[in-house]
Amino acid sequence: MSLLYLKIFCYFSGYLECDHTEIAVAMKTKEEINVMLNLAKEIIRVFRLKGILHKIEASEINKLIMNKKRELLDFQPIITPPTITETLNHVPWLNKDKKYIRFIKSQNCNI
Repeated sequence: MSLLYLKIFCYFSGYLECDHTEIAVAMKTKEEINVMLNLAKEIIRVFRLKGILHKIEASEINKLIMNKKRELLDFQPIITPPTITETLNHVPWLNKDKKYIRFIKSQNCNI
């Protein structure tokens, strides 16, 4: 089931990357960190089963990994909103016309 979610994530992140690269990079970085933490957790489990790590050591390392995963979930990336000029440049019917954009900005409209 998780493979399906990964495929869906990759599919939509491709579209997101074209329009909003900064959001896509943040999402992919967060996903990669999560993958690495899951891999570390699996390695600890294998070491515990083989007797390389003691039960107490493994549980302490797992606590550290879980704390990092919680930090990752709580992390809110800071993405600055576009300026008024950038936003108006993306309005199709304005056609990036400087005269219209200046007029709208001069009206002090709440956009």
